[in-house]
Amino acid sequence: YLESNLFENVRGTFDVIVCNPPYSDHPASDAIDRMLWDENNEMKKRFFKEVNQHLKPGGHIYFGWADFADLDTNLPLQLAQEAGCMLLGTASKLSPHRDCMFYVLEFAKNS
Repeated sequence: YLESNLFENVRGTFDVIVCNPPYSDHPASDAIDRMLWDENNEMKKRFFKEVNQHLKPGGHIYFGWADFADLDTNLPLQLAQEAGCMLLGTASKLSPHRDCMFYVLEFAKNS
């Protein structure tokens, strides 16, 4: 287990990397806002750009997502594909208010 601002403090490679990003593309004025908002999807773009450097061969990425009305539900798939990752599977759960779905997308590096 390692806590870091993305891969800033990360050294080495791992079997599993988990990311539960701030979902919405919205301006963030400070560090607290950045926990909730991801202006221009920069955090998500950076995650997929850097994740393969820290993933062991055969390792897996678990990426949290949702189908909120303001989200591009295909964004993680597009970013993963651009990073050379393939979707292995998807788990989903209906929100308690039954108004959206939460997802965990499982990715691996293309071989």
